[in-house]
Amino acid sequence: MKKTVNIPTEELECLREHLNEAFRILKSLGIKTEGEIPSVKPKKKPVPFQKGVNNYMSLLGSGKQRTLPKHLQTKKTTR
Repeated sequence: MKKTVNIPTEELECLREHLNEAFRILKSLGIKTEGEIPSVKPKKKPVPFQKGVNNYMSLLGSGKQRTLPKHLQTKKTTR
Protein backbone atom coordinates (compact mmCIF):
# COMPACT_ATOMS: atom_id res chain seq x y z
CA MET A 1 0.00 0.00 0.00
CA LYS A 2 1.48 3.29 -1.11
CA LYS A 3 1.01 6.48 0.84
CA THR A 4 1.17 9.90 -0.74
CA VAL A 5 2.27 13.12 0.90
CA ASN A 6 1.50 16.60 -0.39
CA ILE A 7 4.48 18.97 -0.28
CA PRO A 8 4.35 22.60 -1.36
CA THR A 9 6.32 23.39 -4.53
CA GLU A 10 8.64 25.84 -2.75
CA GLU A 11 9.59 23.27 -0.13
CA LEU A 12 10.11 20.60 -2.79
CA GLU A 13 12.48 22.90 -4.73
CA CYS A 14 14.39 23.63 -1.52
CA LEU A 15 14.75 19.91 -0.80
CA ARG A 16 15.93 19.29 -4.37
CA GLU A 17 18.63 21.98 -4.01
CA HIS A 18 19.85 20.41 -0.76
CA LEU A 19 19.93 16.98 -2.36
CA ASN A 20 21.89 18.25 -5.37
CA GLU A 21 24.44 19.95 -3.07
CA ALA A 22 24.81 16.75 -1.05
CA PHE A 23 25.48 14.77 -4.25
CA ARG A 24 28.01 17.39 -5.38
CA ILE A 25 29.87 17.11 -2.06
CA LEU A 26 29.89 13.31 -2.26
CA LYS A 27 31.24 13.45 -5.82
CA SER A 28 34.02 15.83 -4.77
CA LEU A 29 35.06 13.31 -2.11
CA GLY A 30 35.24 10.57 -4.74
CA ILE A 31 32.19 8.65 -3.59
CA LYS A 32 30.09 7.28 -6.41
CA THR A 33 26.35 7.50 -5.95
CA GLU A 34 23.98 4.75 -7.01
CA GLY A 35 22.39 5.09 -10.39
CA GLU A 36 25.36 6.98 -11.77
CA ILE A 37 27.09 5.16 -14.59
CA PRO A 38 30.66 6.29 -15.16
CA SER A 39 31.39 7.27 -18.73
CA VAL A 40 33.77 4.99 -20.56
CA LYS A 41 36.28 6.69 -22.82
CA PRO A 42 38.01 4.57 -25.40
CA LYS A 43 41.74 4.49 -24.82
CA LYS A 44 43.93 6.03 -27.47
CA LYS A 45 46.24 3.55 -29.07
CA PRO A 46 49.85 4.67 -28.91
CA VAL A 47 51.40 5.49 -32.26
CA PRO A 48 54.68 3.71 -32.97
CA PHE A 49 57.67 6.04 -32.75
CA GLN A 50 58.70 5.68 -36.39
CA LYS A 51 55.18 6.37 -37.63
CA GLY A 52 55.08 9.56 -35.52
CA VAL A 53 58.42 10.65 -36.97
CA ASN A 54 57.15 9.97 -40.50
CA ASN A 55 54.02 12.02 -39.80
CA TYR A 56 56.12 14.96 -38.60
CA MET A 57 58.43 14.67 -41.63
CA SER A 58 55.50 14.70 -44.05
CA LEU A 59 54.04 17.72 -42.24
CA LEU A 60 57.33 19.62 -42.45
CA GLY A 61 57.65 18.70 -46.13
CA SER A 62 54.16 19.95 -46.94
CA GLY A 63 54.92 23.47 -45.72
CA LYS A 64 51.58 23.84 -43.90
CA GLN A 65 51.54 26.03 -40.83
CA ARG A 66 49.51 25.70 -37.63
CA THR A 67 48.45 22.12 -38.29
CA LEU A 68 49.03 18.96 -36.32
CA PRO A 69 50.54 15.74 -37.66
CA LYS A 70 48.07 13.07 -38.75
CA HIS A 71 48.37 11.00 -35.58
CA LEU A 72 47.51 14.01 -33.36
CA GLN A 73 44.53 15.33 -35.34
CA THR A 74 41.12 14.63 -33.85
CA LYS A 75 38.62 12.99 -36.12
CA LYS A 76 35.14 14.49 -36.30
CA THR A 77 32.42 11.97 -35.68
CA THR A 78 29.41 11.88 -37.94
CA ARG A 79 25.97 11.05 -36.65
